[in-house]
Amino acid sequence: MRKYLLVIGLCLSTGSLAADNGLELLEKMSEAMHVQNYSGTFVYHHKDKVETLKIVHRNTPEGVDERVLTLSGKPREIIRRGPLTTCILPENHLVIVDDNQSGSHFPGIVPKKLHKLQLHYDIKVSESDERMAGKLCWVVDIMPKDKYRYGYRLWIDKETHLLVRSDLLNEQQETIEQVMFTELNLHESLPDKVFMPEFLADGFRRQQIGKPADVNLPSFGRWRAYNLPPGFIMQTQKQRVKYIRNKPAHQIVISDGLASVSVYIEPKHDNRVALGRKTRGAMSVFGKVYHDHHLTVVGEVPERTVELIAESIRLEKEP
Repeated sequence: MRKYLLVIGLCLSTGSLAADNGLELLEKMSEAMHVQNYSGTFVYHHKDKVETLKIVHRNTPEGVDERVLTLSGKPREIIRRGPLTTCILPENHLVIVDDNQSGSHFPGIVPKKLHKLQLHYDIKVSESDERMAGKLCWVVDIMPKDKYRYGYRLWIDKETHLLVRSDLLNEQQETIEQVMFTELNLHESLPDKVFMPEFLADGFRRQQIGKPADVNLPSFGRWRAYNLPPGFIMQTQKQRVKYIRNKPAHQIVISDGLASVSVYIEPKHDNRVALGRKTRGAMSVFGKVYHDHHLTVVGEVPERTVELIAESIRLEKEP
């Protein structure tokens, strides 16, 4: 589940707002989704599925605490305490621990580097407010200026600046992914007990991912990206263990400040890595072989973007 989205005491005048005011709304939304204490129930439409989930979120001096629990479909629970994330899968008798996870598990958006968004997106606040989950909301469109990214339509609560609904839009402005709160409440504080797991994991198999790999891959740190789509830059590069095969891999995160793409680079060890294009819902995947490595590029962007990023990744030669 992807990647969250305070208070404006002014009623904005009718008519479409300027982009600068749209940026101000996004900044306040991003702050509210991180620093406010809230709980709620939301519906997540993705990959031809509809899930109902419950979330509790608080900000403490020690960091962010968060708990997400599925209410429909297969039982699943995700608990975040600062950088430590624990995912409990009762049907699999499995607990997955990631001690290097950042960001919320609420599948909305938290814009970053907002001042650069206008280079590649048109931001517009609708003339009309809309009610969503019993709350009067601004409606903000964030539409791409090119073919390398998707668009977003956001419903932001006028009282709290919390994100109430988020639609991800394709090139035809059709909704391909949606997150919508059906109930959303603010709290002065939240007790520790609401962040305790519902499922007892005694006897479950425990698997740790995201930790630095025990084996240092010789090519680590020498991967570079050339000719990326406009606005996309390399943000982080780290060596981690992937939980699917428990093998060491590089992870490179590439972003335009809103859309985020991960590149996983592994030694070419077998034929189980998918090659070519694959799309499911909003998620695009492209796999290729580069010398003695498998490259897999994954992100909620159009197919052409993951393919172009894959073709942009190069391994620097030894000095």
